[in-house]
Amino acid sequence: MQLSATRSIVFVTTLLVTTAQAQTGPQFKDLDGDGVISAEEVAMARQVFRESLGARFDRNGDGTLTREEREAARKARRAARLTEFDKNGDGVLSKAERAAARESREAALTAQFDVDNDGVISDAEQEGLDAARAGRGRGERDGGKRERDGKQGNKRQD
Repeated sequence: MQLSATRSIVFVTTLLVTTAQAQTGPQFKDLDGDGVISAEEVAMARQVFRESLGARFDRNGDGTLTREEREAARKARRAARLTEFDKNGDGVLSKAERAAARESREAALTAQFDVDNDGVISDAEQEGLDAARAGRGRGERDGGKRERDGKQGNKRQD
């Protein structure tokens, strides 16, 4: 699949995304028009999202997010979720509000992969959705494995 020109267009478009949109996560699109979002398109969307976060949070301009810059990005995303889902305004997401947030994120993710908008995720669409779910919350540069004190763990050394 030849997506280099499309990749450039998507990257530029994504950099123009508003702050609120950038905090929502990768925006998965069927870039080649084949009716499904492929694993390659999932990877490209994640890369564009990471680059947009880098552009917003790389305060020292070195092209890499430090631990502090990554924490600032996480805090911004948490604040956006709190603003959207804290329905009673107490500054804390209750169990019910967290459940509503998860359901909302899952519905939004699933909707992105229903490329033909028929309300049903076909087998082909499901493959892309599975690829998107597989990389959630993991450091993709290292296959989801981060180093801590020389051992596999949850944190990566800077």
